[in-house]
Amino acid sequence: MVAWRMTLKTPEYPEGRDVIVISNDITYRIGSFGPQEDLLYLRASELARIQGIPRIYVAANSGARIGLAEEIRHMFHVSWEDPADPYKGFKYLYLTPQDYKKVSALNSVHCEHVEDEGESRYKITDIIGKEEGLGTENLRGSGMIAGESSLAYEEIITINLVTCRAIGIGAYLVRLGQRTIQVENSHIILTGAGALNKVSAFSH
Repeated sequence: MVAWRMTLKTPEYPEGRDVIVISNDITYRIGSFGPQEDLLYLRASELARIQGIPRIYVAANSGARIGLAEEIRHMFHVSWEDPADPYKGFKYLYLTPQDYKKVSALNSVHCEHVEDEGESRYKITDIIGKEEGLGTENLRGSGMIAGESSLAYEEIITINLVTCRAIGIGAYLVRLGQRTIQVENSHIILTGAGALNKVSAFSH
């Protein structure tokens, strides 16, 4: 996420007009929203409201970031209900004692020790990840910036430019800002409950 304060000068307005521009950085984690991105968006939008100047949002994103704990991803095993038929589902995910020893000091996974199928296993109960911003904290941030966008629409001029795709919270921010320019072949993809999508649906 990046933001600028710009002075735009045109023949009609030669002295210039200040605006705040907020944009996803599609080159970083495909433009997804994590806690740092949410905070930057919030502060830039607040500044636009405080100063009473237009806010332009350039949307090119993948919605809220739901990440993977890379240190765990290649280690876990599956305890199947029926190993011969995976379609019957699984009982739990687990680590071997050797792998658990490698990652336990990182505090990125919580496990409980079990004896099952004649072997010692560490049944995974929680995956936290050693990296910040992998889970539900991103959804909390989404609510925060959605509220800010609603306030901005009420108080200042808000304009959106969808240049690529806007998914999830990125699409809702566009919807909440109301005034939208959508580049041909770009997509606004609302996610979530059907009822919420129905309330937020709009033509473009």
